[in-house]
Amino acid sequence: MKSDTYQTRVSLLEKLHDRNDEGAWHEFVLNYRPYIHVVIYRMGVSSNDVDDLVQGVLMKLWDKLPDFIYDKTSRFRSYVATITKNHVLDYIRSRKAELQRYDKKKQELMHNDLLQIQVPEVDEIVEREWELFIANLALNNIRDSFKAEAIIVFEKLLNGEKAQEIADELGLKKNTVHQMGLRVKNKMIAEIIHLKTQME
Repeated sequence: MKSDTYQTRVSLLEKLHDRNDEGAWHEFVLNYRPYIHVVIYRMGVSSNDVDDLVQGVLMKLWDKLPDFIYDKTSRFRSYVATITKNHVLDYIRSRKAELQRYDKKKQELMHNDLLQIQVPEVDEIVEREWELFIANLALNNIRDSFKAEAIIVFEKLLNGEKAQEIADELGLKKNTVHQMGLRVKNKMIAEIIHLKTQME
């Protein structure tokens, strides 16, 4: 299972105290960059600016993580989300200040871009995107444990297709569709639990 290659949160965070540990930093970026990216994107930031903001968040984390002290009573992803949110808020403030320096036409264009950023909904976005991120990661991690047909069945069930329709389409018995879906679901739930203990 791919998830076995994930370092535990605590050991990874301990390794990140050493800024020269490129392997730990690579593992951290591999695990958290997609989540940071989707949160910033879902906040409504212009697609032209998302990658720069992600890089900025990662640089702040690289700077702060060596001094980060893990507390078992809080979630690490909340720390990542706070850094991300604050970085985007700083971006909005700087863009608004920049807006004051331009002529009316350019101000209107920039203002419309800033209006798409929904700051009050950030916590909701962070939570929703974390759940989706973990679910997608879990499904990718267990994918190799099943035949392709079982994954297809599970994804079709997730998309709301009826078991009988799937059975007819794939030439399976309805009961087989239910069994395949249930096996993938159970393995995915176990993987989600595992990932949450490792990454939150």
